[in-house]
Amino acid sequence: MKKTTNPCTTGPKHKWTWVRNVTKGSISASGAHFSLHGQYNCACGASKLGLSNHNGPDLRGLLGGK
Repeated sequence: MKKTTNPCTTGPKHKWTWVRNVTKGSISASGAHFSLHGQYNCACGASKLGLSNHNGPDLRGLLGGK
């Protein structure tokens, strides 16, 4: 089932603006998996995770790398 967002209250469609890069991770018996996503917000207050923005700040700090 596809997860949908509520309709935008400020216009006919959401206007998504990139906020920051975030990581999502899971740990299982076979190891750990981390993936990079971008957090997007709309002026109406809705938010979603989408494609990451590689032009954002240094991404190594998200996982504690140097």
